[in-house]
Amino acid sequence: MASGTRKFKFISPGVYINEIDRSQIPAEPTAMGPVIIGRTRRGPGMQPVKVSSYEEFKTIFGAPVPGAGGGDNWREADFDGPTYGAYAAQAWLKSGEAPVTMVRLLGTQHEDNDGTVEWLESVKDKYNLRYLTNNTDKLYGIGKAYDKCIEESNTNVFMIFHADMMLGKDADFHAFKHWKRGNVVCSTRIEPPLHPDGPEKIIKDLGMWPEQDVEEGFDEKGFDKFVEECKKEYKNKTTSGCFAPWLIHKKDLELIGGHDYRFKSAREDSDLFNRMVLSGMNLIQSWNSFVYHLTARGGQFQHGKLTKDHSQKSTEWQNLMNNSTREFIRKWGSIVKHDTLMYPTIQPKYDVAFKIKNCDINLLYQLEPWCSNIYTDCNQRELDLYIHREQKNTIRPLKERIGKYDDKIDNGVIVGFDGKELTNDLYHFLVNLGAILDDSGKLGDMTYRIFRFQITSLQKVYFTKKKFN
Repeated sequence: MASGTRKFKFISPGVYINEIDRSQIPAEPTAMGPVIIGRTRRGPGMQPVKVSSYEEFKTIFGAPVPGAGGGDNWREADFDGPTYGAYAAQAWLKSGEAPVTMVRLLGTQHEDNDGTVEWLESVKDKYNLRYLTNNTDKLYGIGKAYDKCIEESNTNVFMIFHADMMLGKDADFHAFKHWKRGNVVCSTRIEPPLHPDGPEKIIKDLGMWPEQDVEEGFDEKGFDKFVEECKKEYKNKTTSGCFAPWLIHKKDLELIGGHDYRFKSAREDSDLFNRMVLSGMNLIQSWNSFVYHLTARGGQFQHGKLTKDHSQKSTEWQNLMNNSTREFIRKWGSIVKHDTLMYPTIQPKYDVAFKIKNCDINLLYQLEPWCSNIYTDCNQRELDLYIHREQKNTIRPLKERIGKYDDKIDNGVIVGFDGKELTNDLYHFLVNLGAILDDSGKLGDMTYRIFRFQITSLQKVYFTKKKFN
């Protein structure tokens, strides 16, 4: 038996043993060039960024700054001290050598690392400036920033404008000519062709970026010349409407409660303009006061330069706008509306409840903002999931807005329907329900196509709180 075993060669059918050499010669690491640590005009802070050309360097970090040796530092956003790191990168890249790895030095890392605080600190004494910073990790938004600055200031009349705007010569003076208590006066925008044209603005390509020394940079001299031409063409012209920048008295802004802080940095102006109209203020646009509007270079179009697509909107901005729009609808019962001259059109808002059979979480998402309350036959898991996902995007307690189909409903207007029968045109009927009720609504029970109405009250409801937290 033992000898037989030694002579027997066992072969497993279909099984083969073969050694495969998978070893590789390691790839050579990509060149990073010299590492330069220093100050630049803008760009990512406190992190290494590899740059392959001087043009790419200027796009990301801006051109080197010589310091306060001449020129208008205020308008050109120069620093008092030279940016030696940027000059070193320039010398290396222009010599034909590439790449270079740049680390922009900020001192303390901050999410808003565009160099604003650094620049303000460098010129505060020269221009007698005072600035405030948010030293917390919480995002408050532009509205609260405006209100905080106004609260801290001793000035009674303010002109509120955005970081993507360049004021034309004497813009504040010409706006002030039309101002008195109860008036809100805005300037006329001159814009590059990123947005559609309209009768409330002037389309003129004078640059896509605030810097003057980059491709498609701001043409300051061309802008100044064009402003003087427009003053002659539109002499003494005014229209009714409002857009930044706008001029107002401190007490008038306080009367309407300032900004609503639920709108972080989107729809905050539209909400404010609506409340200005409801308060009886006059919205005036001066066509002798001009501003060049770079159209959200720091927000919605911040990636346009790098991609060569000036219409590409950042994902962050799109999410912010979507959430703010939904919150605007919850508050006002409609999307932002205005006429062609940017005068707000406020749709009447009523106490409406939707009562929906055959509803699912997707339909709940589409319809919840458009009513005061929504009652559905969604299962509890779907309701809990929706509230969990959406509550972080609204100040409204969703558990108080969302109920079950058989719950008691005491809203002034109850609209019942089958979710399976809702089409696009019927959805738009619900979106414009406020205007429809204002035009032809009456008390009682009635039907329209798939909708069953129970109307016990047509009292308009608006949110007129003085302060929002």
